[in-house]
Amino acid sequence: MPEKAINLEQLADKALPPEGLLEKGSFLQNTGRNLFYAVLIFTALVIIGLFAYLIIATPSYGLTPSTPLNTETSAALIQERQVVFSNFITGIEKIVIAFCLPILTAILGYLFGTRDGRSVGGR
Repeated sequence: MPEKAINLEQLADKALPPEGLLEKGSFLQNTGRNLFYAVLIFTALVIIGLFAYLIIATPSYGLTPSTPLNTETSAALIQERQVVFSNFITGIEKIVIAFCLPILTAILGYLFGTRDGRSVGGR
């Protein structure tokens, strides 16, 4: 018994609505989406910048065979590394957690909380 050939174009035409029936969203929803993308890109750049700071500013031992490691040098390097790491943590807390994430949450709440120009609660 021969198998029936499946035409994907016909299946797609049946499954998808006609071109004019798709809703594109309001101006405010599109603006909110674009604002979300901008803040998301800003957040990613800040995180990348903070990790670059962590990599660049962390002091290395830089030992050569002629310079032995003593306790004073070791203590100073550990102290400097702690300062750099605390600056990194402070930057993550103040910029990303306290600034960027609440803005992203608010924008997502607006985008997913609106339907047909009204809020979900009917206000």
